[in-house]
Amino acid sequence: KTEGFLRYAGGYCLRVPRSRCCVLYAHRIDGKDVAWPLLEDLNEKYGWGVKFNQNDLSATFPNGSKIKIYGADHRFRGQRNDLVFVDEAQEFLDVVELQKVLRKLIPGLAERRGRLFLAGTPGEQQRGLFWEIVSGAKHEDGSLLHPEWIVVTGSPLENPHTREYLTEQLDRYRRANPRIEEEPWIQREFFGRWVVDARHNVVTI
Repeated sequence: KTEGFLRYAGGYCLRVPRSRCCVLYAHRIDGKDVAWPLLEDLNEKYGWGVKFNQNDLSATFPNGSKIKIYGADHRFRGQRNDLVFVDEAQEFLDVVELQKVLRKLIPGLAERRGRLFLAGTPGEQQRGLFWEIVSGAKHEDGSLLHPEWIVVTGSPLENPHTREYLTEQLDRYRRANPRIEEEPWIQREFFGRWVVDARHNVVTI
């Protein structure tokens, strides 16, 4: 998902001079560890000619377009973007806090007639805006809490770029433990299912 978006953003930046793409993580360090190396690899692979600034985690294209990585504590008000990508959205467990961030970004995004994406892997807790959206959470009257979103789901095993090595890894786990697929973390990471591990929710006195 992350690489796919960055490839999409890179193509957009090449086509639209002086475009702006915001890549947002709950914590800036996560963006530096996850998205930044992917950007460097994609630049080398596709010859984008990007100039990197590691201090502000920005990648500037020859035509003035820019992809920049942020943490959620940044002051976004007044910022104008063509694309906003919230990665690992399941890490934002507080609905209100993520909505506050998005409400700062959406006016500038609307001004550019841009697009907003939330992406993530099922989390260990069924909480947060991302969970509410993908689970189809509803009001008491049966209407959707967040009808404005289009939801697209899939699993890593459906991704042609990750299917082969993940299948090999899962087969090794199966040989060691035939019941490995019952593990909640396997369901989340390999099959994209939002499964909570009840064993981690035990209180002892």
